[in-house]
Amino acid sequence: MTWYTAEEHGQAQNDPARIWRRTPAGSWQVVREGRPGADKDLSPITVSPDGRRAAWVEASAARLVISAFDGTKRHTIPTQGQRTCKPEWLDSGRVLYGLGRDKDWTIVAVNADGTGRKVLASHQAKCPAVSNGWIAQLTDRTVSIRNEGGAKRSISPRVPTGLAIGGVAAISGSGRTLVISTYTPTPGGCGCGSRFRNYRVDVASGAATELVPLDRAWTRPTGHGEAVDAVILGDGGLVVQVNADTPAGSAPDYRLVRYAANGRVLADAAVPAGQPWGGLLG
Repeated sequence: MTWYTAEEHGQAQNDPARIWRRTPAGSWQVVREGRPGADKDLSPITVSPDGRRAAWVEASAARLVISAFDGTKRHTIPTQGQRTCKPEWLDSGRVLYGLGRDKDWTIVAVNADGTGRKVLASHQAKCPAVSNGWIAQLTDRTVSIRNEGGAKRSISPRVPTGLAIGGVAAISGSGRTLVISTYTPTPGGCGCGSRFRNYRVDVASGAATELVPLDRAWTRPTGHGEAVDAVILGDGGLVVQVNADTPAGSAPDYRLVRYAANGRVLADAAVPAGQPWGGLLG
């Protein structure tokens, strides 16, 4: 497994951003450090699946920046002063971003060196989720996915009535499997008092297998346990990045949970200690 931790700003240690790999013995080992971006008006920094590049938007300079993980070899793409979606990686050499405003986004792909710009969609209601080259748009009850080649699929996951789809944590490279998070809508929509329920979904049939919560207390509406990211394994199992805190918390409390194909918990592991902001790369 590979994990990214963001750079810390304003802390006594001022740690750089780091790429970690989990060893066969179960410990985490740093394989790369860097300081992509700068401490100014930035979108969240996103890291390529191979951990070698980073991308972010500098709103004050009206540009998308793509660089090596250490912050060198920068390429900039003007955003014409428009609002932008957080950049996402289609693969380790191509970035997706959005320009526009709520309910009217234009979705654009570009190579990591700034070439190959291509408009993929316009008049999109939301910023998309991206996983393994697939681009996802969702409503409360449906997920639509497409890739840059134009293949499209629409899925209505067969989850219980009363649940709303909150996010897409992963899409398999084949486009045959999704991992989604759902929640019980509450007034104000903060999710802090919701019960999160996570599912593995078969794209062809919509059949949904619920993932057993890591903590049994999360079967009540505590706001804990949302699936944020995931890796879909060849045997049908999953590794899921779960937030053991609530969305309203001051910082996330991530755990990595290994699931069998039937949704049963097989094991769980801590992420690297220290900076809480980070994510699963693969």
